Formats: sequence, structure tokens, C-alpha cells
Amino acid sequence: MPEEKDGDPATGQPDTKAVLEGPIQAAGYKGIPSEPTDNNSGTQQSSATDIAKEIKSGEKWIIGIGVLTLIINSFIAYIYVRQLQAMRSANNLTQSALHVANQNSLDASKQFQAQLSHFDASMGRTELLAIHAGEQAKAGQDAASAAQRNADIAKDSVQATINGFHNEDRAWVGISQAKTLSYTTDPTTHRVGMTVAFTYRNYGRSAAQHVRFIAELNSDFGDTSIPCEKLAASHMEDVLLPTQEQTLNWALNLTTEQMVRGWSHQNPQMGRMLFLKISGCIEYTDRDDERTPHRTPFSYMVFWTKSYITADTSSIPATEIDLEPNDMNPNTGQAK
Repeated sequence: MPEEKDGDPATGQPDTKAVLEGPIQAAGYKGIPSEPTDNNSGTQQSSATDIAKEIKSGEKWIIGIGVLTLIINSFIAYIYVRQLQAMRSANNLTQSALHVANQNSLDASKQFQAQLSHFDASMGRTELLAIHAGEQAKAGQDAASAAQRNADIAKDSVQATINGFHNEDRAWVGISQAKTLSYTTDPTTHRVGMTVAFTYRNYGRSAAQHVRFIAELNSDFGDTSIPCEKLAASHMEDVLLPTQEQTLNWALNLTTEQMVRGWSHQNPQMGRMLFLKISGCIEYTDRDDERTPHRTPFSYMVFWTKSYITADTSSIPATEIDLEPNDMNPNTGQAK
């Protein structure tokens, strides 16, 4: 509560003014604030000073951080600027290199085109010369071929004349007669054996020399070959004068394997029937200097006049065996 002062010492009356000047408070409220003292005022002033110092210190930190950030950003910008300058410099160098390369390429292309044009011109002249030379060579070859053909024609004409004279006087040997002498069958092995007397004659006007003969018995009609190539193994060589004849008794044999081969090419309904044929060849020359001999192939069919020949047929009298020239070979018995 406010301190009460004594009244005026002169009058002795209480000082009402002091009472009236005091603060009016509600009744019952005890927390009556007292007037601030000088100590509280100093404390508040000190606190304000501290706060101001703290604010100034914070502002300094903010300013320092901003300055530092500005320095860092400036350094980064400097690095970026340097990198940009380096990239531009590298790009300029690259562009310069590309320009030089393009220029070199253009120069090389122009040089190549010039060389190609020169080469084409040279090739054009060379091709013309080659074509002209080729035409001349072809004309020469055609003339040589024509001359060769004419020479060949003349030679063939002379040779034809010589051959005409020669063929009129050469030897001609062929079969004049074929006669069966025997026909037998081995009941154990079923081998067929025949003996045929072949008479061959020189129908020509000159002697036949180195005469060779061969004949074979076969039952395979799938085999139409004539055994002329086998004559080289024959050591028999005769000489026939013009119109001279010679008879040769020739033994023929047919094995079981040959029979089976013949049956494989015929109708199975024919069973064990044998269709026999004789194939042969005569070889001779008419002069010693003749390199290619003359050959006369021949072929005969073998028939039994009484019945069909089978693998089980026993011996047949020779008089019952007929030999007929084979129409499948039109050159049978004809000399050539």
C-alpha cells in the first residue's frame, strides 16, 4: 500500500492530497501493483540491450552466410565459365579439324575424279584398240578356220576316194553257217553245254589278217551286249584269203548263276524255261598298218524243235536244235 505521509506540521492537518493522488483499486483485490523502482528500470534496459546485441549478432551471421554463399556461387560460376570456355575452344578445334578433313576429302575426291577421268579416257582408247585388234584377230581366225575347213574337205574327199578304192578291195569276213554238234545238261549242277560248228568266210577281195573269234551262251535277254571287247584275250589269229572259209568247233557253257539271272528277267509263269541265245564277234584286219580292226558281231537264238528247253531238260540230239539269226541284232553275220 502507498505509504501515508503525515499532515502539514504547521497546521497539523493530514495531507488529503496525497490520499487522493493514490491509485484507486477495486475492493477485495489484494494484488495492488507497486510503482516500479529504479532497479527494475535498469534491468529492463539491460535486457533490451542484450536483445539488440543478439539481433545484431544474428544479422551479422546472416550477412556472413550470404556473403559466403555469394562467394561460393561466384566460384561455381567462375568454374562454369571456364568449362564453357574450354568447351567452346574444343568445339572450335573440332570444327577446324572437320573443316580441314572435309577440305582434304574434297581435294582427294577431285584428284580421284581427275585420275578416273584420265583412266576412263585411257581405257576408252585402249578398248578401241583392243576391239579393233580383236576384230582383226577374229577375221584372221575366221580366215584360218575357213582355210582349215577347205583343207579338211579336200582331205576327206581324198580319203573317201582312197577308202572307196580300199573298200572295193578290202577283206570282208562273216558267218556263213552255224550248226549244232551237241547239247547236254548236267543233272547234278544243271549246267548246259553246247558245241557249235561256226563257219566263217572272207567275202572280200583281199586277205583277212589276224582273224579272232569269240562266242558265248546266255539266257538273260536283259543283256544285249556283244562280247567284241573280250577278243583281246584271244590268242587265236588266222589268215583268210579271199573266198576262203574256215570252220571252228566252239564249246559253249551256261552256269546255274546265269540261268537264275535269266529267270529274273522273264515272266515267273514260265517257270524254269530257258531262252538261250548265242552272241559272238569276229575281228580282223586287211593290212598290217591298219590301226582300227574290222569287227563283225553275230547272234543266234537256240530252239528245240520238239518242245521248250528247261533247266530239267536232259541231253537233246543235235539234229533237234535249230540256230536262227537273232532279229534283235540286224548286223548279225554281216561283215563290216
